[in-house]
Amino acid sequence: ESFEVKPLIRMRTLVVKEGTADTDELMEDIHFGYLCCSPQGATVKNFRFRMGLQECYEIRNGEIGNPVVPHCVEGDTFSFLENIEALGKKSDAAHFECEKEQKIQVSQISPSILMGKEGIFFH
Repeated sequence: ESFEVKPLIRMRTLVVKEGTADTDELMEDIHFGYLCCSPQGATVKNFRFRMGLQECYEIRNGEIGNPVVPHCVEGDTFSFLENIEALGKKSDAAHFECEKEQKIQVSQISPSILMGKEGIFFH
């Protein structure tokens, strides 16, 4: 914007490294969990991690179950990261504007993320 605007600390680009499994392989041994697809925007504030999703589904006995709505997952940052069971092998990219006091273009590149059910909640 200009030199008169104070700088803000924020994530500009988030990249999650791809895994080695396709979606079916991710789910085959999961009794219950969540398949988080096409992540869209993430923030960390006060040790809490929050990530928007374009799609999210329950996984029951290795099969895709009901969609989870709304598409935002949150949890303690360390618990959230510890509950990642696996990462898919194909990434999606999302580009959007962060509007934290001033607008800035941000990007996120991430594969599908398979989450355990502990330590996270949807809202």
